[in-house]
Amino acid sequence: MTGKRIIYCILIHLSCCLLTHAQDKRALLIGISQYGNNTGWKNIHGANDVDLMKSVLKGFSIRELKNANATYDNIIKELNYLTKKTKEGDLVYIHFSGHGQPFEDINGDEQDGWDESFIPFDAHLYYEQNVYSGNKHLTDDILNTYLIKIRKKIGEHGILYVTIDACHAGNSYRESEEDIYRGTGKGFSKNNKIYKVPKTQKRYYNIDDIRGYSPIVMLEACQSHQRNTEVYIKDTYYGPLTYAIYKTLQTKSIDKQAKWTKNLDSTMQDLLPSWNRQKMVVECSIK
Repeated sequence: MTGKRIIYCILIHLSCCLLTHAQDKRALLIGISQYGNNTGWKNIHGANDVDLMKSVLKGFSIRELKNANATYDNIIKELNYLTKKTKEGDLVYIHFSGHGQPFEDINGDEQDGWDESFIPFDAHLYYEQNVYSGNKHLTDDILNTYLIKIRKKIGEHGILYVTIDACHAGNSYRESEEDIYRGTGKGFSKNNKIYKVPKTQKRYYNIDDIRGYSPIVMLEACQSHQRNTEVYIKDTYYGPLTYAIYKTLQTKSIDKQAKWTKNLDSTMQDLLPSWNRQKMVVECSIK
């Protein structure tokens, strides 16, 4: 091997080492248990999920928003911060735990006429003229603008995970005083539109694999017509998907091929009562 060839190989090796070293693990954890006064939302236990996830996200640089800190504006600030800090090849994990609500579609991109939305601390349950118009709802349209930016920053050699341990709607399950649900079957509408959506059995959706952008895996606790029931474990309530992830990450690590997610749904099913038929939904660009 010539001297030039040796130097070339050394430089390639050093470049690979530097790239590997530069790859970081970043997490943004958002959990809400207590909602703002006069918002109309019942308190749940989303903040518990943040503490649980922090215990198993080893090696991650973690930022968190809980309860009163998890306002719409603060969530947007953290998404902007994450977008700015993310580098090529990073592994990024975003987690939402709280209420969810269907939101009347404005731009016509939803076949059923409803967007999905996560409920920040200061979002209201109902539209009220001159009081609340829905501007604090974190809809999927708004969230996706940031996810696209983050995927572009990560590039093809990293990955983006998004977990949503909330429900978007649904009222098909029996209730008891002990059951705690995340979300509502009432859609948010300025036009008094009644929320109705077909009870589809589809649970897996393909996300476009864009050249130059990172793969993305979105994990959601239930189908759009279902309620997300909290689980009671060791005297504490948690989101079922969060706890399933917690159990999984006790023996596995989050990877860039999504292999660790393989048995998440069955793990979550083991946590839920036998009458509960909620199913995890996966949206993924990995073929």
